[in-house]
Amino acid sequence: MERVVADGVPFQGLVAVITGGASGLGLATAERLVTQGATAVLLDLPNSGGEAQAKKLGKSCVFAPTDVTSEKDVQLALTLAKEKFGRVDVAVNCAGIAVAIKTYNLKKNQAHTLEDFQRVINVNLMGTFNVIRLVAGEMSQNEPDQGGQRGVIINTASVAAFEGQVCDQGQSLCLLLTCWALSPLTSTLFLGGTSCIFCVQRGHSGHDIAHCSGSGSNRHPGDDHCSR
Repeated sequence: MERVVADGVPFQGLVAVITGGASGLGLATAERLVTQGATAVLLDLPNSGGEAQAKKLGKSCVFAPTDVTSEKDVQLALTLAKEKFGRVDVAVNCAGIAVAIKTYNLKKNQAHTLEDFQRVINVNLMGTFNVIRLVAGEMSQNEPDQGGQRGVIINTASVAAFEGQVCDQGQSLCLLLTCWALSPLTSTLFLGGTSCIFCVQRGHSGHDIAHCSGSGSNRHPGDDHCSR
């Protein structure tokens, strides 16, 4: 977006909503944005400690108790963002869960339960899409900047989606399915003035993001696929 840098301060004046914002990558994202001039709304579960984290970040941050799979919760969080800060410019999807179980455990003669896999799909895929579809509607109300952009949505995933994990094969498959399933949105949302970007996290620190692809005025040819 053209307004990413204003008065020499990165992200000055931007309003961001961040799922999974009470800890890890989500919290680190909020901290970086707030220290560089943005305001942030942390979306996370009621028992996540998000309220305390928002208070630490000061008046530029508020907490919205949110289950990302709930349309009502996400809509209330977006309403809070507009009431407190006037609009929504940026959405960063960091919410996700993991179930560290092998697809089939030979020693225990035990298969990965369908219920656990479905739960991961519900949060990581359906929850991410739920946030994307609702926040895109809010961003469509923004006035476009000089580049015709109304907002940006950033979706994050672990590198386990592509490299796999021996004890977390179901989670790796879910992450890969999420990337493939949501990748077409990079082009369809851009038509409405919203950039949609996928970032793969490497390492375990929660701070190192690499291999971003998406749509927008600065995108590269072939970026609408999800292979890394």
